[in-house]
Amino acid sequence: MSPVLQSYHCLAPEQITTSVSPRSALAEPASDMWAAGVIAFVLLSGQWPVDADSPQLLQKKIKTGLWAFIPSDVWGGVSERAKSFLTTLMVANVAKRPAATQALSHPFLKLDALDKNALKPLARSKDICRSLRRISGWQAFKVELVHAIATHLSTAQLTDFQRHMCSLEQAGGKGSLQLSAFRRGLVQAGIQLPGRLAESLLEMASDDARTLSVQEVVDAAAERRQGLEETALWSLWSLLSPEGAATLRRAELLQLVDRGGGLLRQVFGPKASELDVVGGRGGEMPEFMKYEDLLARLRACAQDGVRSQGVRPAGWRGSLDLSIRLPPTPDAY
Repeated sequence: MSPVLQSYHCLAPEQITTSVSPRSALAEPASDMWAAGVIAFVLLSGQWPVDADSPQLLQKKIKTGLWAFIPSDVWGGVSERAKSFLTTLMVANVAKRPAATQALSHPFLKLDALDKNALKPLARSKDICRSLRRISGWQAFKVELVHAIATHLSTAQLTDFQRHMCSLEQAGGKGSLQLSAFRRGLVQAGIQLPGRLAESLLEMASDDARTLSVQEVVDAAAERRQGLEETALWSLWSLLSPEGAATLRRAELLQLVDRGGGLLRQVFGPKASELDVVGGRGGEMPEFMKYEDLLARLRACAQDGVRSQGVRPAGWRGSLDLSIRLPPTPDAY
């Protein structure tokens, strides 16, 4: 599992901040009690109490403080004392969360040696072990899939991609697709996955129970795409301003375009390195420009470029004109 995403799973609602790094979350004893509850939840069920396809989406869900004992077939064999223990620890209101000494005195941890039933292993212990291995591989797979989509499609294209994937959904699917349908949609959208990831998708697609939320995957890819764009531009910006200045002078902007034109075109589109995009109409460079302003101009350029290249994909029979080109036969992977 992705170490970063795994650390997010154990964050308490009060630790969710505007920062993108879990290291910046303030750790308090009460937060540790929530994390202990999350770990106990996973060991008893083989699943996370709250899950999502990206750190950003996961934070939003955790911040609500909502979770539940579902599905019923997983929790049917778990004792009421165990459920009570989790309910005691995973309380959104920090003031109502127990201290460590109080948690240790909970009946779930004070088992009577004569209580034979309490000392029996969980009926689903083998299933839980398999599930723990499964969620680790599943989460890593989703992270890689989101990254692959984000590197292939711009933010503007992701909107069209979402509509395309939703058109494959069967009635009543509630925004989720079986992996076999998701795989077909990726092929139609011309997104070629790396070999190992493509093999994993093909293998997992044979499991009819596996589904992906189109909305969550697209939202996660959009977050990832924005991060890639920011990283690409900042890598060029920092070459000319090692100390991270908020603005660059005209001469430095020209150097940025000259040195990083290839990277700009790759990330923001073929017109991203043209002076009229960076400096305005007629190629007139401003005397100074902020990083945020240049990023906004490049993103607007990428969006305009996608709109101008819109084509009806070969083989597409729907009403949507995707700006991504679909191959005539979905035989990849």
